[in-house]
Amino acid sequence: AVYDLHCLGYIHRDIKPENVGLYNDNILVLYDLGLARFYTNQNGQLRESRCLCGMRGTDEWASLSAELGRDQGRIDDLWGWFYVLIEWINCASKYPLCWAPFDDYPDLRHLCKSSIFPAKYVLRNCPSEFFKIQCYLRCLNRDDSPNYFYLATLLDDVKKRANGANPVKSLQQSSNIDIERAERLSQLELEYF
Repeated sequence: AVYDLHCLGYIHRDIKPENVGLYNDNILVLYDLGLARFYTNQNGQLRESRCLCGMRGTDEWASLSAELGRDQGRIDDLWGWFYVLIEWINCASKYPLCWAPFDDYPDLRHLCKSSIFPAKYVLRNCPSEFFKIQCYLRCLNRDDSPNYFYLATLLDDVKKRANGANPVKSLQQSSNIDIERAERLSQLELEYF
């Protein structure tokens, strides 16, 4: 869903759990496009970055750049997407995101989202691939074109390890679903964006 939105030239600017849903148990959809903005101009080229703009989004899931009032790009949506994934993994915790207790202390929240804060606290309970995702996202700037395939490959690695070496075969063994239907479902589930 994020990839599709970006392909259309839009950024969402408010990715959070409440704005992400599942349709038919296997298709991710994004809701609430009220803060969406074109990041490209009429010619399909990147718009120039504004020097300073107001914060758009929800603090808890916004990128550090967005919280600091910088103009947002695709990378900022990916940070929101990543924070949603972390929250889903840590959903049983009182504070799924390590900065959640600091709502009233933006400086502490900014520190937790910064590159100097140890990743092991941000990514507690997360698969090792999440460390690679975080490292990759930290290397991107506002105007960079993200490698969505690389991110999807890392998530696919997590999925394969969780379901065994062959997720299609394990799905077939656990139910009476025929192999063709299982393969179609597996392909749809790979659409993480």
